[in-house]
Amino acid sequence: MKMNTANIAITKLKGWDGPTRYIEVSHLEDIIYWAICKKKLSYTPQSIHDIAKNIGGYSDLSQLRTEDEYKWLCVTLFNTYKSAVAIFFPQIKETETGNGVEFERPIFVYMQGGVNMGTRNKILEAFYLLILKQVKHLTSEDILTTVDIYTQLLTRSGLVAESVPYDRLPATLGQTKSHCLWILEKIPTFISEGNLERARAELGFVQGFLWARGEYPIKELEIHRWPGDTNAAEDE
Repeated sequence: MKMNTANIAITKLKGWDGPTRYIEVSHLEDIIYWAICKKKLSYTPQSIHDIAKNIGGYSDLSQLRTEDEYKWLCVTLFNTYKSAVAIFFPQIKETETGNGVEFERPIFVYMQGGVNMGTRNKILEAFYLLILKQVKHLTSEDILTTVDIYTQLLTRSGLVAESVPYDRLPATLGQTKSHCLWILEKIPTFISEGNLERARAELGFVQGFLWARGEYPIKELEIHRWPGDTNAAEDE
């Protein structure tokens, strides 16, 4: 992850312990930076707070300033039992190298009231998973479009949809393709039932087969998952 480290100040926040840096914070930085570069996340105070609202004990603490008076993008506060965790999100700036953007400084975490490691990590991991869920969201329309693409490919040889019993292996390549067609036929039903997670999982099964058979490179499969983004699978 690209970050401006030239002027990082180990800043203090009156009445709080920190700033602290943990591997969970690095993971959060990585997913946010990746999402910004792929244009899957609008890095604004509103978008960050909208995500944070889904974590228990949340409130907006953006009026806080660290002692160096740096203007943070936003600050999210999470109150737990007799303690609190504040996450400070830095500004980003455009650059002429790399992916074109970088954080001005790292994400910093401050704590109050003797927060234990488990509670702190739970908040950071929840934030990470919420962002991951948002940026990897595949709409029902996108799924159906991809289903059509794969169905056309697999039916070229005249195969029809037919399942292979779950306790058996396919005897031929044709049986494997027919099983994939059977899965593709079921995906619209999962979508109509509102079960998008199952639809995505089944689509992933078919994509794994298509990659293993050399039908599509990973880059093209990623484009199917990120419609309209031809840079979706660039090396990170």
